[in-house]
Amino acid sequence: MIQILGVGSLILFGISCIFLLYAQRNWNYRNLKYPYRGTKDKFQGILANIILLLSSIPIIILSLIGIYIPEYPGTVIFLPAMNVGWYSGVYYYLSRKNFYLWTTPEGFSWSNTWGKKYQATYRNIHKYRYYAREGDLTWMILKTQHGTLRFDPKLTNAGLLIPQLAFRLTTGYWAQHDHSDDQDKIQCFYDDPEETQDLVMSYSGLTFKSEERI
Repeated sequence: MIQILGVGSLILFGISCIFLLYAQRNWNYRNLKYPYRGTKDKFQGILANIILLLSSIPIIILSLIGIYIPEYPGTVIFLPAMNVGWYSGVYYYLSRKNFYLWTTPEGFSWSNTWGKKYQATYRNIHKYRYYAREGDLTWMILKTQHGTLRFDPKLTNAGLLIPQLAFRLTTGYWAQHDHSDDQDKIQCFYDDPEETQDLVMSYSGLTFKSEERI
């Protein structure tokens, strides 16, 4: 049993290292704005690196002990504990390296924690939630026909996304990217982020069924 645990631990450790390597070489991380690079989240970023560093070597050692010295006392307890620490660090690290949000007048694209990429137009949005969290942080859950986007607009550059939602709420239809009047209104919402945020938050949980005035 301990030997199987050791082998499985090493295999999963190797797979997670591939994810980490992919995230480290992610082109988007070096060129786009990411959610957890501000001063508000530096502590968790440093904590993730510390957890990875402190748990990686014990996992390798304990896995080898489990394979070659299965009777060694404590392995069955410490190996799972180290794995919990390691994969917590992996999750925090990947959430900072892989996630991005990029918006244009036509639509938006994003990538989740595991590096899976999505793309949608604003018309693909059918429901959203936007609410305050502790301190001055917020959280948005945006459901589209192509996937669900979850992020904090306070820590991520949300670009045109929130102004587009505000436009839809006040006009009853989605802005046309090639219509100058629509884009002027989008710019007005963009230039007044606090009022726009309050407007979009006030309709949190709304489902868009048709293009009619709210």
